[in-house]
Amino acid sequence: MAGNTGRPEYVKLVLIHNPRSGRNHRRISPLPAWARAAGIPCWEITDSQELADAWPAIARERPDLLIVNGGDGTVDAVVTALRRAAPLTHEPMLALLPGGTTNMIARDVGLSGPPERAWRQILAALAAGAAGERISRPPLTVRTDPGAPEQWGFFLGGGALPGLLGRMQKKGRARGFIGRGREIFALVRTTGRLYFGGSRRDPELAPRCLRWTSGQKPEEEAPVILYFVTTLNQLVLGINPARPDPGLRLLALRHPYRHIVGSVARLLRGKSFDALGDDFIFREGRSLTLRCEDETVLDGEPVPAGTHPATLKLELGRPVTFWRI
Repeated sequence: MAGNTGRPEYVKLVLIHNPRSGRNHRRISPLPAWARAAGIPCWEITDSQELADAWPAIARERPDLLIVNGGDGTVDAVVTALRRAAPLTHEPMLALLPGGTTNMIARDVGLSGPPERAWRQILAALAAGAAGERISRPPLTVRTDPGAPEQWGFFLGGGALPGLLGRMQKKGRARGFIGRGREIFALVRTTGRLYFGGSRRDPELAPRCLRWTSGQKPEEEAPVILYFVTTLNQLVLGINPARPDPGLRLLALRHPYRHIVGSVARLLRGKSFDALGDDFIFREGRSLTLRCEDETVLDGEPVPAGTHPATLKLELGRPVTFWRI
């Protein structure tokens, strides 16, 4: 079946497709062939280095809209290229297709459903002259060691979170869970482990000391099980950290926790992060310094740090404009 409705002449499109991202990896996607048949330049990339190498050629196309078919890590690589590799005279909008495993960024600011259907929606809307919706999200700007290059992303997780995400994705796939089913499976299993004393028996859930400084405030510290920092307005299972003003939002599960089931239930009911109860620590601001004992991940990809404990400096980056229909 044809996947294009003709190339809109008034908008310069480019497709960046990652064949190894979670959803795309499970089968051969027709999108690169559809793009080329429609006269839309397409680059198939599998990692940030490939994208950096291809970026000068992409920049020469002077795109108005970059369509990204990949996961959260692919989106981060594109934002990094926009900000670091070869700046364009004007920064294009991004349209995100959910081609990854978690697709947290696409869930918040991209299109839903299979990438092929989202692709058709984009081309049909542009051909019809639809204005679409423009959404602005500031990324996290992450700095590690002095002199290390900046990184950009939208969700940084640490403590037990990197291990939990990796293990739950593998177990979810083994049991046949995909999409929202995998998220529910992961949350129920993790909550159960915590409720039945996992933090005492399971090294992965053992508390670790987190130190943080928000803005110009004095440094704070607390033992925590897991934590994350995000600028997104919607996370998995509809968890909504949106606040009136854009900023960095830190949420940490403290140790000892006392009412984990009730706390998670309030989170799923859409309670604001500052109204979740004593089991959670919430801070927000435009800058944040974290001193953490173990690895962190930025949208699923490890954040390289020379030493542990590591010091991460996070700031609110210049907003990225996303487009969806």
